[in-house]
Amino acid sequence: MQAKLPVDDEFHGWKADGTRLRRPSDNAKRRLLGSAPLLQDFDGFDEGKKREFPKATAITSLAITRQFYRNFDPRLISSLMNSFPRLRCFRHEWWYHFDLQLKIKYNKQYQQFLLPNIPRTLRELYLYEDFTRILRGDIPPMTTLGGFAPRILEATRHLEHLAVSMTISAHHFFEKFDQDFLRRYDLGVENDEGWPNLKTLALTYMTVYGPKDPMLRHAAIAALLMPKLTIMELWSLGHDDTIFRYVACGKGPPRIELSCSKRRGGKLPLTPETLELWQRVARKHGEGDLVVEYRVSESRKLALRYEMVGETHLRERILSDVSRYQQLWEYRHKSIC
Repeated sequence: MQAKLPVDDEFHGWKADGTRLRRPSDNAKRRLLGSAPLLQDFDGFDEGKKREFPKATAITSLAITRQFYRNFDPRLISSLMNSFPRLRCFRHEWWYHFDLQLKIKYNKQYQQFLLPNIPRTLRELYLYEDFTRILRGDIPPMTTLGGFAPRILEATRHLEHLAVSMTISAHHFFEKFDQDFLRRYDLGVENDEGWPNLKTLALTYMTVYGPKDPMLRHAAIAALLMPKLTIMELWSLGHDDTIFRYVACGKGPPRIELSCSKRRGGKLPLTPETLELWQRVARKHGEGDLVVEYRVSESRKLALRYEMVGETHLRERILSDVSRYQQLWEYRHKSIC
């Protein structure tokens, strides 16, 4: 039995008049987030007999959203998904745990138990790792394990819609699609099948480090393997305040839209080499030359997550409607900082 956590911060850092004195203690955070993910392993049932959830063929969508602060163990989620033989959509919004060791363990369990067992019936996958400075403390966001992005990449080849926010960086997701990969692809010796059904893709990144940063070139090479792609959005979590959007649907030729805030003022580095690669992608998805549009947002708060998500075309896939409203409410009422 788990020991009861001591109550050493009864008001979680707040005074009775609603002003904040300090961040809540670690024990107060553990009482909210839990010291271990929730797991139903059917202990105490028949010895020697494997127990599992009953099959529910009517369920096609499973959503675990940010309104629930306790994380579910990936083994439990995997068991739930396997009990829905017609599952087509899975949304998981979980909280970044301030205990870095628990976070690392959680990510490893996600890689080991959940990602390899994503059902082939699944067509939509939306992952969002949320955080607040109160709960996170001084741990930097997007502390990514090296193997997490490749595992997501390989586990999602059959999907039609994919959005992964905060838990991995687009840099890691596209890392393997470099110039050497492109040469092998052009020579016909690269057997990567890509994402034959993928229509929309949304990922986060921390920042782009000048014209030499290869992320947008690698993203273009990966897009060559997405014949049905209509929208790709890469939105920043760092100080870029920028959204890179590739659109190959609607009227007109395929286009790139770069949105940034007045605070940033600059532009993402689209070198001639980068534009040439995206022009090649555009020729696979439509007719005419690639169009590049720069847009400046009037908002000075584009660096805030709720503002960034609200500016994306794929916001309903990135984060559920209720969760987006909740983030906005929390910011306006200063309940997160």
